[in-house]
Amino acid sequence: GVTIFFNFDECAIGIGEKPSDLHGTIVVQPNPNNGNFEISILETIENLEINIYNTNGELVFQEYYDGYRYAGRKIKIDSDFKPGVYFVQFKSGADILVTKIIVFGR
Repeated sequence: GVTIFFNFDECAIGIGEKPSDLHGTIVVQPNPNNGNFEISILETIENLEINIYNTNGELVFQEYYDGYRYAGRKIKIDSDFKPGVYFVQFKSGADILVTKIIVFGR
């Protein structure tokens, strides 16, 4: 048989990637985590959309925050995600940032 290996650090799995003004503005911690984590907003962001995808490219979480999210705000995510790798996509206007998280279970 043939074995194919994927390096997910180098591919987007259907999520658009480009240099983003959001880089350094949003921090996800802890990472790795048990499915419960916090998103810290370090600068003012307008109309933030958060999408979380599994490695199959399936949308497993989506939330939209209308208006301004001010610096210092924290968004708590309590999920029942199965152990694995997830891609957290942040959108604000035309800016997109994708961050990888690892869920290790409870």
